[in-house]
Amino acid sequence: MRLQERELPKQRDKDAMQMEYEGLPDRFGQEDAESARLRERIARLRDTDHVDDLMARYCDSQRSLRHLEQCTDLFALREPDVSVRLRGVGQWTGANEVQKWCAMRARAREGSASSVRELATPYIVVAQDGATARGVWSAPGYELFDDEHLFWSRVIYAVDFTRQDEEWKIWHLCICPQFHSAYRSPWTRGLAEMCSLSEAGNGRSLQLYWSYSTEDAAVPVLPASYRTFEGQRSF
Repeated sequence: MRLQERELPKQRDKDAMQMEYEGLPDRFGQEDAESARLRERIARLRDTDHVDDLMARYCDSQRSLRHLEQCTDLFALREPDVSVRLRGVGQWTGANEVQKWCAMRARAREGSASSVRELATPYIVVAQDGATARGVWSAPGYELFDDEHLFWSRVIYAVDFTRQDEEWKIWHLCICPQFHSAYRSPWTRGLAEMCSLSEAGNGRSLQLYWSYSTEDAAVPVLPASYRTFEGQRSF
């Protein structure tokens, strides 16, 4: 009886150790799954920051003639449907057309012309497969064409992004004007303001009519979570 009593604690310890070892694979599996989710979340946050930085570079490039120089770096020019769309005006699709857009914007910065926009309220969604992303920004600012033509303006950028060579690029850029008014005019008046951007080489002139109340100024819907990119464009 005494022998049995001395062996019982040893047996209990052995059983406890066996149960502990049997539970290790499950705990390791749980830790691996949690680590994988954490790594995925960190990667998603890193991609979100890179996309936001890319749009900041785009806005900064419009302050001067650097826009044309940075065009190749910012857009996914290898994508056949890379595009810039200005609601109410037109769309430029393909690498050559996007480069024309960049050149046109660069020429508009000649002399005293400048455009300053501040990105605000970023809303960015990275696809679950990590290959594309969508984002919407509000961008208030001003445009100066000469000493007598200063305008307040506000646009919304709605953008599709894709990854090329492990770098995020602008894929489909949609610019949604909200208002464009003279410096001394209240933007709530809703009067159409006009600025002309001459397009060299063909003699055409691009007329931009932006007003506070227009169907083309509709605010894009914020992107929802999605698994992978499907369709032609999001905005």
